[in-house]
Formats: sequence, structure tokens, C-alpha cells
Amino acid sequence: MGKAKACSVSFLLTALCIAVLISCGEDPAEKKDAGTAPQPKWDITQLDPQTEGLSDEEQADRMEMFGQLFRSIYFDDSEAAERVIGVIDGKDITAKELELRALKMREGGEACPYKAAWEAMCQEAAELRYIKAQNRYDDFSDISRQAFLDMKDAYAEDEAFRRYCDEQKSLFGLSDQEYWSFMEEANQRIQFHLLAEQNIKEHNDPEINPESIKCSLDDQEYKAKAADN
Repeated sequence: MGKAKACSVSFLLTALCIAVLISCGEDPAEKKDAGTAPQPKWDITQLDPQTEGLSDEEQADRMEMFGQLFRSIYFDDSEAAERVIGVIDGKDITAKELELRALKMREGGEACPYKAAWEAMCQEAAELRYIKAQNRYDDFSDISRQAFLDMKDAYAEDEAFRRYCDEQKSLFGLSDQEYWSFMEEANQRIQFHLLAEQNIKEHNDPEINPESIKCSLDDQEYKAKAADN
């Protein structure tokens, strides 16, 4: 991939990565203080999947609930949170991992967040296997890393973007290190997905089939959640 092309892709994917954590339409000035709010139990259905037609106050309340739920899951180090509930392509998946992904799906308006989250994780594992089979892992990792560094440069140079990121850190209750670690992981997931799609189109390869890898959701509680929610 040429330098100019890589830069263009890097810029596009950086913008898309930012969307992983930033909800459209939220005004940080309208958001209430999430740090003092009570912590709800693990029940992501408390978050209304409705994303359109909300007033500023309703949107602020919705994002406050999202932040509360995120913190209640992310900072839970209990045995229940860390228990293995399934395996995707040989990698153990914990309850916490699936809950966080399902919460993001719910925030995006997904009516069946656990099913959508599990299917997305299986798809990502299949894409990673494809990337490695194409000997593009190192190339894609370099592009992903550069996009992440571009994002951090924007944070340092752009006051509005820095203020927005700081509001997100406050909402999630994350330290600087935790926030950027979370963002880097999300950034790589999104970029690998889009770069894999681009590589498929360029080489006329068949579409990636997540059924080509072994995915097993073994925990009965989460089997039910993925079936019904």
C-alpha cells in the first residue's frame, strides 16, 4: 500500500474509530455529573435502545445511564464477571467481555445486543484469521497503530476534540491510561475489519464466513441472553 493511500485510509479509519465511543448528538455541556450517580446492576436493558427523536435532556440521561452501566461492568473483577462463558477460535471469552460489547450494541440501538455482540466477535475472529492467512497482519497493525497515534496527536492539538475525549473519560470513569488502552483496542478492531474488506475487494476474494471458525457459547445464562436479547 502506497504512503498516500495508507494516510488516506488511516485518516478515514481514525474518524470511524472515534465513533466507537462517541455517541452522535451528545453535547458534553448538557451531560449531568455521572461520577456521583448510583451504580446500577448488570442489566443493559435499562438502556433504552431508542436513539432518534430524543431531546437534549433525554439524550443526556441516556448517556448517563450508558456510563453507569459501563462502569458497573468494566470495573467488576468478581469471579462472575471474569468467568469464561465461551470460546471463539481458541480464545476464551469472559462474561465481562461480552457484556461490554453487548452494551455498546445496545447504545447503538440494537434490539438484540447479546446476539449481535457474539456474532460480531465471531466475525472479527474470522477476519483476523483471514488477515494472517494473507500475510497482512504486520501491515495492518502498522496502519492501525499510525491511526491511533494520529488520534492522540489530535487530542494534543485540537482543544474541542480534547474536551470531548475528556468528557468521555469522565463518563466512563477511566484514567488516561485506561481510556487510551480501550481506544487503541477498539481502533484496531474497526480498522482490521475495514482493511480486511478492502483487501477482499482488491483481490476478489470470497467473503469471510464466520462459520469457518469454531465459536462456542457454552454458558447457559448467556446462551439464553443471546437467543432472546
